[in-house]
Amino acid sequence: MNNKFQDKRFVLNDDSLMPWGVHIGLKMRDVPADYLLHMWDMNKCYGGVKDYIKANLEVIQAQAKVIKDAKDTPKVY
Repeated sequence: MNNKFQDKRFVLNDDSLMPWGVHIGLKMRDVPADYLLHMWDMNKCYGGVKDYIKANLEVIQAQAKVIKDAKDTPKVY
């Protein structure tokens, strides 16, 4: 039997807690977008997390781009 995190009926929203992984316990809105996108791209997510990413994919991709651009921008001191 699947656990509740694999169950398609287990729906996550922005206020739900990440149920597993490195960012377990963070609200879904606070899980880094590049982490969520990496899990999506590598097909490493399932159940409610997969559904959450799918439902918010455009926003997550935009947030991940901001993170990548910030990492790629040279720091000027």
